Parts: sequence; C-alpha cells; structure tokens
Amino acid sequence: MEKFIELGKTFALEGAELLAFVRKEEEREEKRREEEREERRREEEREEKRREEEREEKRREEEREEKCRREEEEEEERLRIAEEEKVERSRRQDEEREARQQEREIRKLQMEAELQRQKVKIKEAQRRHELEMKRLELEQTHQGPGAQAPNKEDRAKAPKLPSFVDGKDDLDAYLQRFERFATTAKWDKAGWATKLSALLSGRALDVYSHLSEEAASDYDKMKIPLMKRYDLTE
Repeated sequence: MEKFIELGKTFALEGAELLAFVRKEEEREEKRREEEREERRREEEREEKRREEEREEKRREEEREEKCRREEEEEEERLRIAEEEKVERSRRQDEEREARQQEREIRKLQMEAELQRQKVKIKEAQRRHELEMKRLELEQTHQGPGAQAPNKEDRAKAPKLPSFVDGKDDLDAYLQRFERFATTAKWDKAGWATKLSALLSGRALDVYSHLSEEAASDYDKMKIPLMKRYDLTE
C-alpha cells in the first residue's frame, strides 16, 4: 500500500483521490497476482497432465511389452506342443508300422503253415488214392475164375466206372450213378467212401483231402461236404 501512496503523491494526488488511486492500484495488483496464481495453476495442471501422459504412455508401453512377452511365450508353447505332437504322431506311426509288419509276418507264417498242412493233406489223399487204385488193380489182376474175393465187391462183375472229371461232370448225377452201380454190384456200403475217393479229381479230391479219417471212411459223411462244395443239397 505504501508504495502505491508514494506513487500517488508523485502524481500530486491527495485525500480522496489518493485513496481511490491506492485502492485501484491494489485491486490491479491483486488481479495481477491472481492472474499469476492462475497461470501457475494452469502450468502445474499442464505439467501434471504431461506427467500423467508420460505415465500412461509408459503403462501402455509396458502393456505392449507384456503382451509381446505373452505372445512369445504362447508361440513357444504352441511350437513345443506341436513338436511334441509331431514326435508322438511319429512314434504312433512307427508303432503302427511295426504292428502291421508283425501282423503281415504272422499272417505269412500262418499262410505258410496252412499251405504246408494243405500240402500234407493233399499228399495223404493222393497217397490213399494211389493205394486204393493199386489195390483195385491188384484185385482185378489176381482175381481168378474160381478165386474167392474177401467180399462181394468184385469190380470184374460190372463195368469199370470212369473217374469224376471236375468242371465237366455233374457231381449230383455222378453220385447217383455211383450209388446205383455200387448197389447193383452189391458192394458193402462200408467201402463206398474208399472206392469213390479213387474216382475223384479237382475240387472233389480237395474236399476229400480235408476230411477226417472218420469222415473219409463213411460215405454219407463224405457225401455232405462234397455236395456243399458244389452248392448242392440232398
């Protein structure tokens, strides 16, 4: 206030004029100080805003870095899982290939064993067939006018039956012909199966070779699989 009074006196102001001048100057000074305070406040706000923006930018940068880090970790985890799955698939494929290879080898061994059994059965059937043919030939060769056969199944008493030709003869008709011939010749039915086996060939002989000893010596049991093989019924 004193400085304003001194300033007013320099202008030759006194009394009410000086007091009015002083008040006016004080108001102007107060206004100036208020403007300065307002400017400082705005400056502080701008500074705070700048610091807040810096903090926000730093926070966003940290979030971006964290996001990148998580994405890298997720990508590494995805690659790790993919590699593990690849290894697992490869292992399963190897196991499956090995299992298939073992299965093929087992099937091969089984087929070889089955083929060997078939060969043995066929050879056995051929051997029985050859023995029966030789026996029949010997019976015909040594049968004398007055000689007695072990039974009444002498082939010399009737025409010799032709062999069954697979793919040419009808099995059903051939069996009927064989049964009539055997009945007419009064063969003992217990020997029918053996005599029929000597006349078979092709698939029919293959069926006979697979029969058990019991079925191979029983005509009725032998006839059933033969007819089934040729899609026939009784």
